[in-house]
Amino acid sequence: MPPDDDNEDEEEEEEEEKVVLTGEEYREMSSPIVTEMEEDHNGKKQGLTDRKGSEILEDFDTSSINDEVERMLDFFPLHLEELLHVLEASGKYSERVDSEESSGLFSFLFESSVLSVASEPSADTVDFCEKRRYVEKEFLTETPLILAVALESVFLFGSGHDDSSTYRFLEAIATLLGRRGSRSVLTILFRIAVSASGTPPEENDENVTPSTHTGSPPTAKVEELIGLTYRLVLAWSYLLHGRPTLTRQHPRAWVKSLAERSTENCSGETVVSLSVWMDWVQSVAPQIDRSLTTFCHVAIFGAQHPFRVNNPPLTPPWVLNQDTKSALWTFPYQSVPSSLTVLSPALGGPWIQLYSSDSDGFSFRAMQEALLSYCGTTVLLIQTTAGDSFGYYSNCPWKESRRWYGDHEATESFLFGLKPALQYFAPASTSRKPYYMFLHNPAYAHSTDLNGLAIGGINDKTPRVHITTTFERCKAGSIDAVYASGPLLSDGEIFFDIDVVELYAVNCTADEFEAGLSKGLANAAIREGTRLKAAVVDRKQFLEDFQTGQFMNQAFVHRDQIRGRHSFVAHEDASNGYFIDSKSPSKRHILDDDDKERRN
Repeated sequence: MPPDDDNEDEEEEEEEEKVVLTGEEYREMSSPIVTEMEEDHNGKKQGLTDRKGSEILEDFDTSSINDEVERMLDFFPLHLEELLHVLEASGKYSERVDSEESSGLFSFLFESSVLSVASEPSADTVDFCEKRRYVEKEFLTETPLILAVALESVFLFGSGHDDSSTYRFLEAIATLLGRRGSRSVLTILFRIAVSASGTPPEENDENVTPSTHTGSPPTAKVEELIGLTYRLVLAWSYLLHGRPTLTRQHPRAWVKSLAERSTENCSGETVVSLSVWMDWVQSVAPQIDRSLTTFCHVAIFGAQHPFRVNNPPLTPPWVLNQDTKSALWTFPYQSVPSSLTVLSPALGGPWIQLYSSDSDGFSFRAMQEALLSYCGTTVLLIQTTAGDSFGYYSNCPWKESRRWYGDHEATESFLFGLKPALQYFAPASTSRKPYYMFLHNPAYAHSTDLNGLAIGGINDKTPRVHITTTFERCKAGSIDAVYASGPLLSDGEIFFDIDVVELYAVNCTADEFEAGLSKGLANAAIREGTRLKAAVVDRKQFLEDFQTGQFMNQAFVHRDQIRGRHSFVAHEDASNGYFIDSKSPSKRHILDDDDKERRN
């Protein structure tokens, strides 16, 4: 399959008997403070002493310096090393603003040092700085606007330094890093898109009260919002993995999904308000704010600086199998993996391919064996011959069964759409029905009313998603009794033929994958043993029935059973079948000799 083609100065405050250091002076003190802090295993900010010599601090009040650092650490969600790094950049920001130079702002502010690297620039550090300059020059020129909007959005409460440019700068960086919550980040993204959309400034002033606001609420173009977030994904992907070889303005699936909730402005452009943007992110793409926070973290602190556990990065899926590739994407920044990334954190990280129709054969049985051979969390991806794509995530292992299974309490699962529109269908909170998963192959056992693979049932016989054993005339509906409603296919279609289907093990370490594979193979061995045992018993019973003559008697016993019923009588001529005893068959239903001769 071809790759996916759908494919974002520091103003000193002087008080009596108090000195506030500049960023450079804080940086000069970083080594002794960091050393002392690392030795404090209880996490208490104590013992901030000078370990380089008293001459460094001879002009300063040490107690005041330590108090100021502790006050900042208490107020801002930054580690000490991060705080010092940002303080060094805060003094440069006013110089940059005064120079009216706008390009390469992040590169200018944080060029002098990158966290977690040696004092002497290494080849990796130089390479990273060059990448950062390229990002800001080529496909993310909004970095000055990002920081400017963040500074305008700063709200300091209880710091006692509301007018301090240093405190405002620290607060802006903390917000961009996502440490003030996702809502603040989404608001910044929206305001940047509003500025790019050319909305008049007075219409975007949130300080205007509803009673005095005469204009309409601020709106942002859908393409601007989606384009910004996607270019942020490209930016941090390039900083970490290298230059994208294929870029585009925005994924059409994201635009289509958000545009479904949009309105048109006076110019006929599709726009959304802040509330609509927030609702869409919450219901469809809850990870999209991390496109900005991940880029800012990497651009400010470097590629090697660790993320916080409660503030993780945006992590795309990548296939661990060295000898396998996905038929749906080639690079982690393309539309499909980027969509998976923003849908849920459960879809990011290492993936291990269990089955691909491109490499393992276009066979339902081969796919079923892959499903049954692994007991763990899986993702099923499907691309139709019409170009639509959707998938299913579940932490419940698949099993061969003639009944639906899945539990509201134990099963973590959801349906999602990738094309034509980005969609997320979580289980309904009120659903208690077991219509989550179904897998039955009539080649293994007796056929039932429902065969193949099914997801999200309306009832026992009516699934929302149905993959037939031939991969043809499959079904993807809009409603079921378990998951949220919404279309998975374009143009109101319900039926489709499969072009590509792939199965992956996700959310597992190497040891967990081996354990799940061992358990799945053990279950497969049990099933095969049971099948062979049943086959041996059937042959033995068949031989006994044949030898005693019971087989021949049972083969035609239905004739005797019908003959014995009061309501049916067999015609004397066997070729005329049966008729009701109380009503003889009409002459037109009885073949005469000429009719029989003509039929023969």
